[in-house]
Formats: sequence, C-alpha cells, structure tokens
Amino acid sequence: QNFGAFMVAKLEAHPQSRFVNGSSHASWSYAQVAGQARAVCRGLRRLGLGRGCTAYLLSNSRAELVPALFGAACANVAVAYEQPDYGVDFLVDMLEPLQPDAVLCEHSALDKVLQVQKRLSCVKHVVLLGAGEPGAKALSWSQLLEPGDGADHWPPEYVAGLPCYLPLTSGTTGKPKAVVHTHDSLLASVQAAGHPDQLSLGEEDVLVCTSVLGHVYACFDCVCKGIVQGASTVFLEYKASTEALLEALQKHRATALCTVPFVAQQLLAHPHLDRYDLSSLRHLTTATSYISPDISKGLYEKLNLTSFAQLYGQSEIIFVSAGIYGQPPNFASMGRLGAGIEGMIRDVNTGKALGPGERGELMLRGRGLMRGYWQRLDEPVTDADGWYRTGDLCYSDEDGWLYMVQRISEMIQFREHKVPPADVEYMLLRCPEVADCAVVGLPDPEATQLLHAVIVPKKPVGEEHFVNFMKENALSCLHLEGGVTLTDAIPRNKLGKLVRRQLLEWVLQRSKNERR
Repeated sequence: QNFGAFMVAKLEAHPQSRFVNGSSHASWSYAQVAGQARAVCRGLRRLGLGRGCTAYLLSNSRAELVPALFGAACANVAVAYEQPDYGVDFLVDMLEPLQPDAVLCEHSALDKVLQVQKRLSCVKHVVLLGAGEPGAKALSWSQLLEPGDGADHWPPEYVAGLPCYLPLTSGTTGKPKAVVHTHDSLLASVQAAGHPDQLSLGEEDVLVCTSVLGHVYACFDCVCKGIVQGASTVFLEYKASTEALLEALQKHRATALCTVPFVAQQLLAHPHLDRYDLSSLRHLTTATSYISPDISKGLYEKLNLTSFAQLYGQSEIIFVSAGIYGQPPNFASMGRLGAGIEGMIRDVNTGKALGPGERGELMLRGRGLMRGYWQRLDEPVTDADGWYRTGDLCYSDEDGWLYMVQRISEMIQFREHKVPPADVEYMLLRCPEVADCAVVGLPDPEATQLLHAVIVPKKPVGEEHFVNFMKENALSCLHLEGGVTLTDAIPRNKLGKLVRRQLLEWVLQRSKNERR
C-alpha cells in the first residue's frame, strides 16, 4: 500500500482530531491536514514530479512538514529532511548525492537554497513553506496547494520497493549516510508503533512530541502513531524552552508525552514543575538514547503517571522495541520487541546465539528494515538468513525484556579491557555531586585509550574529587586515568543525543586551546 495514501486515510478517519503547534498554539483539523496532503500530491505532479524523483525538506519543526511528507509519498516522490542551519557549501555536499528535483524550505533558508540551486542543476523547483511570498525564483506554499485543473489520480499508485523517506543517519560512526525506507518499511514501522500494546490511544487523547518533527522518532513513532490511533498530536518548535513544553502540556491537556532523556531530565529538575497542572498526563515515552532509571522513575512518580516506556529504534529500522503500556514499568529496559519484529543476541566474536543474561550484538529481522543506503542499494544489509546487525551491545532477560549496554563502536579499549562508557557513567551518576556526565576514550600510546569523564557538577568541587570517587568505588579498569573536564553543559546534537565522536573532538580541542 502507498504510505501516503495510508496516512491520508487515517487522517480522514478522524477528521475532528487536531494537529497542533504547541509553541504558537495554532492548530489544524486532521481533515485539513489530509486536504493539504492531497493538494501537495497534485501540486508536485503539476510540476512534473513523480516516481523516480526526490525532494528535500529543509526546515525546522513546522506544520507544513507533515502534509508535505504525506503528499510527496502519495505522488511517489522520495523525501529527505534536514534542519536549515548549515552553510551553502555543506548543503551542496548534502544534497548533491540525492539529486533532488525540488527543495521545500522555510524562509530562513530561502537565500541559501537559491544559491544551492545555482550550483546544482538538478534542483528545478524551490517551494517556500509557510506564509509569505518568495519572489519570482520560487513558489509559495499556497501556490503549491492551488487546486489546478489536473485530475486527482486517487488512490495513489503503489510500487513495491519504491523509496519513500531518506533519513540521514546520525553519523556516530562517520559521515552521515542516507537511509532508504520504502513505503513498505514505513508502513510496517508505523503499524508496529501503533499496536495496542505500544500505547493504545483514542480520539480523546493528546500526544505531545518534543523532538524535531522531521526526525524518524518524532515523525513516525510519535506523530504518525498518534494519527493512526486517532489522537490529537502536538509538536513544539525548534529549541522550545522547558517552560514552553510545560505550558503546552497544561494548555492542551496532554495525556501522553514522547520526548528524549535530556528533556525528561530538565523536566524533573525544573524548580517550578509543581506550578503546572499536568494532571491529565498519564503516559511517558523516551527514545533516541538511554535514560537513567533514576530520571525515568523520578518523573514517573513525581507526575503520578500510569505508564512509562523506553523506545528503541534506529534510522535503519525505525521501531524495534518499547515498554509494554498498562503493565508495571521496567525502568532499566528498552522494552520488548514490537509486533512483526524478530530479534537475537549474537556473540560478537563467534556469531553464536546467546541466551538470557549474556551480552552480545542485537540482531534484527522484520519488514520495517530499510532497503539499504542511497547509491549503495546493491549492497546487502543483512546476512544470508536476513539478520541485520544493529551495532548495539545488548542482553535480554528470561521474560524477553531487552537491555542496552553500549554501541559496539563506542567501546573504549583500555589496555586489555573493552570498557562500555555507559558502565562508567552509571558509576559516576551515583556520586552525589554529579548532575550529568559522559565518558570518552582519549588516545594513549601505551594504553590505547584512557577513560576521560566530562562532568556537570552539582556544586563547586575539583576534578580530583571525581577521580578519587571512581578509585574508591569502581574496578580499576573503570578509573578515570584520562582525567576529568568540568563544564556547565555537555554538548549534544539537535536531538539531545550524545555523539561520542563529536564529544571527543570537543574535549581534545578544548584541551588544545587551554595549552595555548
């Protein structure tokens, strides 16, 4: 089934539910969003775009992104997304491999996109998202949505294996790559996320999502899930404050919050949390990175919630596992496998299947898996038996709950030991003076790498305090022989996610600057 047509049908099945900008509080009925998606489909076809074409969405979170994505899918135009905060040279490098026929951008990016268009002849059309007139060199959003004289061509054509959405990987292992999701893999992911075990919502519910709207977690695990189940959905504009989130939760009587660990931590630590009426809120979901059980349990208890789930997925396979709603929460686990998804823990060295409690690489198999990477679709993404390597070190218990240990690529080689940074961070967070922390491996000619901690202290204490804490409380292979950096905030990416490769570069650059 065509993914766009599926989502439009779900919107039209719940015409009175609302899609809400939680920052401005502007809202649209699902009937209006469905109408815009149909209009985008017609508009793209009018421009000559269809099967085999690509379009780029270049914008921060805004309402037009959802009908733009669904409408492009209906027209069988594959879509990629990125935020607009990059320079022209970087945008050229990013867009050139995808050869987009059209770029849909917000006003802040229009001048840059027009410069990109001069350097990339493939970009035939530029569309300005939102209100305003773009001038003679681009189309306005209202012009794209004009009815025109063409036939509706409904229902949209379905083509098996056709690319639909092209998210960029986060680049934790190097240069970001464009993942190719088909209509089939997106449909499988949204249906798994919308399974009743994975939070059963209805038209009386309101789901608030804090992540960037074009990211796979926000778009498919949150907004699409809400639409499929008929719940109203609320998004926040980029860099919305904690106060803006609290106001949105209160004003729109949110029943479910989908967020990331960093935001959950900010909510728990907010000095005026009790001043907001959050009595309607019942469900909390976090994703994109591991959340400390102290934070999830603390927020769960403080807000008197009925369910908590940690969700796990990747750009390559969007929905994998989540906690089971309606059951006592397992704060340490990233949940059980979702509907239609098979998993196995495999020994990293021997490839042998492992049992409960044994650490190994998580292998996955299911219809939600990507087709491959852009320009590399001929390369296999699974082994001969269809298993996909996640690169994540995990284990399971007797009841099928999964537990994250570490990205295999992020393991720190300290002498003969392979040390998961998460183990060190877990120990450090037990120190009363640690508000936040992250651990990286500093290059060392003798030890290969030395453990170095970046710490946000709760009160003024010296670096030696934390070095000594680990000496007194942890195994010798977990000692901070690479030292400590104290800071007011730990650098994270736009999703609030820790990218250790970038954090290591930040530590090394900071150390270099201090030596000058």
